Amino acid sequence: MRRVDLRNAFEELRVLVPGLCDKDKAPKVEILRKASEHCYSVTQRGRLLEQEKERQKRLQGELKKRLASLQRRN
Repeated sequence: MRRVDLRNAFEELRVLVPGLCDKDKAPKVEILRKASEHCYSVTQRGRLLEQEKERQKRLQGELKKRLASLQRRN
């Protein structure tokens, strides 16, 4: 029963990992490595997007201040 559950879990993971979903079979070590690489790349992308979001928030704040300044002049 445990082996069947483990095999099914690897199959589900294989289907979710880009680059392996097209393969009918893949060694467990390859599934784990590719899954790890994918998790790392998703994490890195998330960090970059978070940094870009913060940069855009700062820019928005600066633009709001500039707009308010221009509106006061008129």
